Amino acid sequence: KIHRFRPENIHSMAQKSKTGAAVINDFLSEKSFQRVQEEVLRLIDIFDAGYEIPSKANVLSSGTFWMPIKRTDEPRCAVEYLISKLYSSALFDRIGIRGLQFAGVEWWIQDVSGEEEPKTFHTDCDLHTVVDRNGASKNIRRNPSIGSVLYLTREGGATAVFGQRRKFSSSSPTLYPRLPQEVAVVNPRQNRLFLFDGDLFHSVLHPQYPANVAGQRVTLLMNWWVDRPYSAVGIPKSLMTALGAEKHSVLEAFHLSLKGTERSGQSCNGYKKVHSKRSFFDDLDVWQAQKLPQALSKLGHQRALLLQYASGGISSRTECDFHKFGLSIGNVTSDWPEWNILKSKKQDT
Repeated sequence: KIHRFRPENIHSMAQKSKTGAAVINDFLSEKSFQRVQEEVLRLIDIFDAGYEIPSKANVLSSGTFWMPIKRTDEPRCAVEYLISKLYSSALFDRIGIRGLQFAGVEWWIQDVSGEEEPKTFHTDCDLHTVVDRNGASKNIRRNPSIGSVLYLTREGGATAVFGQRRKFSSSSPTLYPRLPQEVAVVNPRQNRLFLFDGDLFHSVLHPQYPANVAGQRVTLLMNWWVDRPYSAVGIPKSLMTALGAEKHSVLEAFHLSLKGTERSGQSCNGYKKVHSKRSFFDDLDVWQAQKLPQALSKLGHQRALLLQYASGGISSRTECDFHKFGLSIGNVTSDWPEWNILKSKKQDT
């Protein structure tokens, strides 16, 4: 039996999206998904038992593994087989990602319980320190080209990706634009793959629905790089031994194909596009609390949504109000999750 990707479930948001987002529901066959899920859960048990991922000197970010593209012909475990098949498929071409020569994939696992706080606002990056010949140290920061999330459970909050990138042209890097006009919101659903531009600002939201609260939120994160990140390490042999990966048994579970598929830009089965007459600023306090605006929370706990606001909301009127509370958009170095402007908003209403 040939196990295939489900091409009819590919839904791209990239054509008119500032997030470059795409969602694939029922990404793997049931047997293939179960194989990856079992391996990830086994890895979680190994980490919980005290295994620590090796780290390199001078790194400011760590805890991730590296799968070079040159080894896609000889993957050693279920996760590497998944990456190998994803790379060799026509998926990236189908969703409009072309012209990138990937060096490899950085991958890691997140396992978060309902009692833990969700991952806060951040931008995925490789961050390490170098020292020049004069002894001065400098932080080097790079972003992946593509970020991707495979949801292994349905529990937990949605991933929210904001249409913002960090500018490093000044001594105080800030997000641009200062407020986003577009947000991709993807709720956990087993066997759902979510891809987005790798340099975008994002976070995990609090669970909004009873069905998502209990249990562990387990995801497999895969960042696609054109240059190898300094911090990521290869899987040590000791971990492979502990994992008990068997090459031939894994091979039998992975026969995936996208042959003959065509992307339908009109399909909305995998996600719902939502146009709002409001501005992002109108919902700022809700996003700061890592929650969904009320209008979105009514759309269901398994939805993938692309929210397009009428505007970000920063105008001359808004900046004037900020000045009353000692805050200038032009000079402030903090990002919007740190802004304390509730008084200003209340004054507007």
